[in-house]
Amino acid sequence: MSTISASKAKREAKKAAKAKEGKLKTKRLTKKEKEKLAQQGDVESATDQINKLKLQQDKDGLSDRVVTGVLDSLVTSRDIKLSSVSLLFHGKVLLQDSNVELNHENTQFQNTLISTY
Repeated sequence: MSTISASKAKREAKKAAKAKEGKLKTKRLTKKEKEKLAQQGDVESATDQINKLKLQQDKDGLSDRVVTGVLDSLVTSRDIKLSSVSLLFHGKVLLQDSNVELNHENTQFQNTLISTY
């Protein structure tokens, strides 16, 4: 079984698509060529389904979860501050217009404060 390069497969698929539309006058496809094109179509549809599963999208392209918010902290800051945070999961609102703050605490500073008391 010989393998063909991706570029050659792409050229053959483009050529077959033109032939299918009737724009390209070429020889008729053999059974093996038809089967090969059908397999390529199956692979492409399977790849699309896998990509949708990775993104957790339904048949309409909508995600199962939606998160929105505004980053209020500086990019160089260790603390993260978000405002107007909303979280939807399968169409149900879990958080709406909330503020989220994640603080990076300096443990060395805390240890010195605890030891001084």
